[in-house]
Amino acid sequence: MRATETPAPHERRNKLIAEAARELRKSERWLRDWLKQHPRDDKDEPFYRLAGRTKLFTDRDIDCLRQRDLLAEFKYWEQEDRLRTLGKFERLGVLPADDDWVF
Repeated sequence: MRATETPAPHERRNKLIAEAARELRKSERWLRDWLKQHPRDDKDEPFYRLAGRTKLFTDRDIDCLRQRDLLAEFKYWEQEDRLRTLGKFERLGVLPADDDWVF
């Protein structure tokens, strides 16, 4: 196989946790800690495969992690914006109706 050719599906290799973390632009420690808290996705499938004690990640696993992390980060910032706006209302002495605020 030449360097310019893409590998066939059966030739693609799994990535180690350090390589997966690098692709996610996170530290290896961050990824380990995150996986301890979230070992499975919403469909109850693991984010990695085990080979002994070694965690192996496919490209699909890394994409799922990326989507999950971006979604969580988006929800965090969305909630921060709402709380910041609520703080502005409190300083003015005016609070919106409870029905207007969905967290």
